[in-house]
Amino acid sequence: MNRVVKFIVRRVYMLIVTVFLVSVAVFAITESSPGNIAKNVLGAFITPEQEASFLAQMGLDKPAYLRFIFWLAGSDWYAGHKSGFEFERVINSQGFDEWWALDEKDRLVCWKLEGENLMALVRQPDGSVKKEVDNSRWRTDAQGKEFFWGMDRQNRLAKWQKGADNETWTFLEGMGWQKAAGAPVAYIPMRKGILRLDPGISLRTGRPVGPTLVVRLRNSMVLAGLAIAIIMPIALFLGIISGLNEGTAGPHPVHQRHDFHGDSGVCHRNYSYFIVNGDLPHLPGRHHLR
Repeated sequence: MNRVVKFIVRRVYMLIVTVFLVSVAVFAITESSPGNIAKNVLGAFITPEQEASFLAQMGLDKPAYLRFIFWLAGSDWYAGHKSGFEFERVINSQGFDEWWALDEKDRLVCWKLEGENLMALVRQPDGSVKKEVDNSRWRTDAQGKEFFWGMDRQNRLAKWQKGADNETWTFLEGMGWQKAAGAPVAYIPMRKGILRLDPGISLRTGRPVGPTLVVRLRNSMVLAGLAIAIIMPIALFLGIISGLNEGTAGPHPVHQRHDFHGDSGVCHRNYSYFIVNGDLPHLPGRHHLR
């Protein structure tokens, strides 16, 4: 029994190690894609400021090991540790995912900065948003700067800092790049990670990648099923034909002739072979009969 348990534990351990190494390889392949991701998505004529803003908003300015952890295990737990909030993901009327923070009253809240005021955007039951001033959430760090970690409207945990005077560049469909003041100084894009079946958001469409993969996988399974339905009968028919004609190819003796020499009492057996596929059969020697 102990041997069986050890065998199972060893196999499970090897499975975990294999899955981890495969995940590292997949992440490395995606990270090593050629070109600049910002220019690949937004075009070759963006400015350095726009590129830096895009990379920060997408979390691509983080170290590779941290991006790998977020990709594998998600970032919501890390965002909760940073902000102290719990989060909930809802689907809006357009079918897009939205991340909201749960405040002390269990309300769904996001925030934005207007001048020096921190504004809370409270989601109502009908999907509308109510705005209210929420300056009581400012905190002071060790350098005496006031900051706040909260959810913004683009599904990111954002760190606002008073007096930072940051600017952000946001790409709006039909309007191009728009510059806005009061930008956060840091971002953590929200996701649940591959281990929880959340591959993230498409940089091109802004929609979750998971449902798109499900549709593509369904189409692939249909094509695979049709291929099997066509190939299997043909393969079975050819296998039956091959089995019925088994052994028909190969070397075969065409004739054999016996030469008797009465004086010596010796019989010489001579063979002629028909050689198939270039194989040379073993030729028998002489047989002496006394």
